[in-house]
Amino acid sequence: MLFLNKILIKDNDFVEELKKIDRDTLISNMIKELPDIRAGLSLSEYDIADKIGMDEQKYRDLEQGNRKMQWSDYMSLLFLFWNNAESRSIIEEKGLFPEKLKSAMTVNRKEHG
Repeated sequence: MLFLNKILIKDNDFVEELKKIDRDTLISNMIKELPDIRAGLSLSEYDIADKIGMDEQKYRDLEQGNRKMQWSDYMSLLFLFWNNAESRSIIEEKGLFPEKLKSAMTVNRKEHG
């Protein structure tokens, strides 16, 4: 039981770190940058939508600000862009993957394998 309590406490640390992140600002900034990032990768709206498992029209609406971006959409786009050397530099430059978020995502990584 002690081991389980240790994991639960550490998972609570993860949740607390996530609560400190200003998701609305990150989402807003991502929306502003989407057209430039996509163009820089020479990808169509369809290409991006397909890569993150989203309907093309939904993606288009996100990019144009006609649909509210959810945190899960943000994270899908972030991971897609982070795994590409060209877009990774833009993500870094624009602060779209801040240290707080990186830190929250690596909490207990070693303990949980």
